[in-house]
Amino acid sequence: MSMRKSLLIILLIIASNLVFGQLDLIEAEDMLVEQYNAILDSEGDEERNKAHDLFYQSLKESLQLKGSFDYPFDKLLTVSKLQPEDQTFKIFTWNLQNDVGSHRFYGLVQFNPKGTRDKSEKIIELVNQPGVLEKAENKSYTATKWPGAVYYELIPFKKGGTIYYTVAGWRGFDTGLTQKILDVIVIQGEHVKFGYPLFKIRGRTQRRAVFTFSGKVSMLLFYDQKNKRFVFDHLAAQNNIVTENFRFYGPDGSYDAFLKDKKEWLFEANYDARNSDKNSDLFYNPVTDPDIEK
Repeated sequence: MSMRKSLLIILLIIASNLVFGQLDLIEAEDMLVEQYNAILDSEGDEERNKAHDLFYQSLKESLQLKGSFDYPFDKLLTVSKLQPEDQTFKIFTWNLQNDVGSHRFYGLVQFNPKGTRDKSEKIIELVNQPGVLEKAENKSYTATKWPGAVYYELIPFKKGGTIYYTVAGWRGFDTGLTQKILDVIVIQGEHVKFGYPLFKIRGRTQRRAVFTFSGKVSMLLFYDQKNKRFVFDHLAAQNNIVTENFRFYGPDGSYDAFLKDKKEWLFEANYDARNSDKNSDLFYNPVTDPDIEK
């Protein structure tokens, strides 16, 4: 770690500890942007982790400032910020890439203070479940064992008087393997769970859909608002020899979909995506360090 960058991180720590409680939201956001830029400018995992720890703590404190729930944090471009139309919560997610190209995921759920018991800004930390998600289609997770991802779409799903929140996310593993996920956020008071049986695939219902494929290719997964469907690339092995190795999987040129029905998301094979309403970021690209080799 260079002397100059070490001094910068130390000064940022001192500044945040001394004045954070006195900051307004605009100043807090500017500090967060500066702290995240320090992460991007870091050289090596040790320096990057220290810079990230500072950013993470500052973001948690910012989200507990009065009025923060209604503040957009638009300058914080490196963090995904999603909020449903009913405004019950916000979810912030982001990734941190290390020197060898693998990723860790971080998340915070912020509840609308109008719905909390003491009418204050309350947050829940999401603790990432590391590694590749395997046989996770029917598991239920809590905030302390979160199947971490950077979420880029959130679609409400009302069933039986309860609103569930379907999210599309990117979950990279390393330079050779990556995943995308369709998951369901369940809000219960001031608690959050992940996974609910809303996905119907060939007669079977499961709690989420997980797509695993080569880290060298991109997979399309987006919500088609016009046709009420999640549309996504069909993944296939490059040849018959590597059918059990997902590092050799990628799009084969066809598409599948999940149709929004009254009770569940219904799987549709070989979906014609030519008339889809492509409004989202089709090939979501996470924040990565440009100095880390792909």
